[in-house]
Amino acid sequence: MARVELVRLSKTFADGTRALVDLDLAVDDGEFLVLVGPSGCGKSTALRLLAGLESPDGGEIRIDGEVVTALSPQQRNIAMVFQNYALYPHMSVRANLAFPLRMRKFARAEIARRVQAAAELLELGALLERRPQELSGGQRQRVAMGRAIVREPRVFLMDEPLSNLDARLRVQIRTDIANLQRRLGTTTLYVTHDQVEAMTLGQRVAVLNAGRLQQSGEPQVLYRRPANTFVAGFIGSPGMNTLPARLEPGETGPAVHWSGAVLPLQGGTTVPGRSLGDFSGQKVLLGLRPDALRVATAGEAILSATVQAVEALGHEQLVYLDSPGGSGDTLIARLDTRTRVTAGDTLPLHVDAARLYLFAATGEAIHWGSS
Repeated sequence: MARVELVRLSKTFADGTRALVDLDLAVDDGEFLVLVGPSGCGKSTALRLLAGLESPDGGEIRIDGEVVTALSPQQRNIAMVFQNYALYPHMSVRANLAFPLRMRKFARAEIARRVQAAAELLELGALLERRPQELSGGQRQRVAMGRAIVREPRVFLMDEPLSNLDARLRVQIRTDIANLQRRLGTTTLYVTHDQVEAMTLGQRVAVLNAGRLQQSGEPQVLYRRPANTFVAGFIGSPGMNTLPARLEPGETGPAVHWSGAVLPLQGGTTVPGRSLGDFSGQKVLLGLRPDALRVATAGEAILSATVQAVEALGHEQLVYLDSPGGSGDTLIARLDTRTRVTAGDTLPLHVDAARLYLFAATGEAIHWGSS
């Protein structure tokens, strides 16, 4: 186990692509941290730099306070699990598990002990004599994880290890990985583009975009108090609606003017260091979670919108609406399935005023609503 520190880490590739820009991130001893972001945001590059498979252009990598930036991958004692299982097809499961230990010339007895321990931990005992082509996708992924575990590394790195699995199996293996990390207590960095995976797995989540760290924190902190519109739109399924509006003084306090509606701010928290008064009379971005919208009853409609499409998900439905006011944005509402909605309908909508988020025109958070 170890504490990992990435200090002002930067990487630019030969074609000029800036994969990482001054990344500062620390992972505590035994912590499970998930790096999440869209494709090309730099998350896999960060893992490869930490593993020693790439060299940074600037910054330092520290493990337990030791600068390892110039050390080879073998000297760092880090184990990596990749998206493709990278198993040797001509070897049995037992031989695949033993291979990294044989390369390091461990004694036969120690190899046998570690392979057996990993097999028991991952429930691979009955599969030890099989070859990879005789295994399911989930079993192959467990073997790949076992090959990392037998090394007893200081740090586990996992680069989208579930992306080749079907949806049902991803849920199962996701649970297995979380339970395994808790039992082993090994510092783990896990990369994914799937924010649901990030929210359910990580003790802490770091959101990257265009090589820059946007925000890091516990999953619910990122959901309830996003630092900017990118985090607000990326975290949550679906993400937050962000819409052009104005903040104006009202009779009882600040109010948001949006598409002809006036929405007084009720509750919520102003971001520390911000003042709503500084944005009075200015254009802002209004943030609305899909479940902050509902079909209005008689006399309480705030605005109306036309239905573009409906996704029926069994326990709920996601309704895609033309944003009122003709901004061209799509508004997503999460509605109860008992509400009958079809494309082309015009819906009267009510907005929960206690759940309004506000962002500056540049994207930084001003005010967090009650989630």
